[in-house]
Amino acid sequence: MHQGAGNNQLVEWAYSYAAQQMAQGFTMQQVQQELVTAGLPPKAAVAVVNSVRNQQTGQTNLSGPPRKQGHSSSGVNDMVVGAIIALIGIVITGVTFALAEGGGTFVVAYGAIIFGGIQFFKGLINLGK
Repeated sequence: MHQGAGNNQLVEWAYSYAAQQMAQGFTMQQVQQELVTAGLPPKAAVAVVNSVRNQQTGQTNLSGPPRKQGHSSSGVNDMVVGAIIALIGIVITGVTFALAEGGGTFVVAYGAIIFGGIQFFKGLINLGK
């Protein structure tokens, strides 16, 4: 039936079909069997039906597979990791500069500072999405 369709189309169809069938009163097992008959692997059919059941009990959007709720937590994580890495680079640079006493050599940890800054701003951008 849907063998010629791409994977994304099959997944979208499976979620939509399962939601419609379950809303009409079909049992989870009946819907799973229909999805397998249509070409979905059995484990995928179980996952789709369980996901739709969870959506029906907690959400109203049943038009497709579950969507990510946002990037805010990954954005915050990226910002924290970036800030920590940049701070470590700054501390290493500051400590080695202070220990260089009167013209000795010191380390400028620019790799950590730059990487941390990039990671921080990546998180900031993800936070805004």
